[in-house]
Amino acid sequence: MNHVSRSLFFVLLLVTIGSAQAQRSSIERLPELHTRFRNYHQDFLDFAQSGLTAGSEFDSARELARSADETTVFLGSAETLVDIYYAVSSKEDRDRIRPMIQRDLAFYRKRLDFSIKETNLELSYMKRPGVVAEATRMRDDLREAKNIFDSIELR
Repeated sequence: MNHVSRSLFFVLLLVTIGSAQAQRSSIERLPELHTRFRNYHQDFLDFAQSGLTAGSEFDSARELARSADETTVFLGSAETLVDIYYAVSSKEDRDRIRPMIQRDLAFYRKRLDFSIKETNLELSYMKRPGVVAEATRMRDDLREAKNIFDSIELR
């Protein structure tokens, strides 16, 4: 191997290792996001029960509670699927389960995309500053979760 080939090989190796480490780092954020969405669920239920008048703001708080609960399930499921994938030691078995896991992750990505749009819509009906601030944080965390799902590459 000449000097240029060796240099190129090491650059590619470093990029691959860096990419795998970045993916692991983002996947490791799933439990934290899972906890945040459990908290969002409870917060929006509390907002809905706190005497908000029946109407669009009450309905928006309930919808966001439902969305946060659904996202909690998706994050927990994705974390479990990825853990299972990496726990499988046989390359043949990994090759067999990869399409199933990728299918589920693609479904979760689509649902997260829908939840981001839904949250933006619900924000337009909200007036109370605390509720708006919490919904804005949730939307930003939905975007982060979607970015993490987008970054997952099963090899």
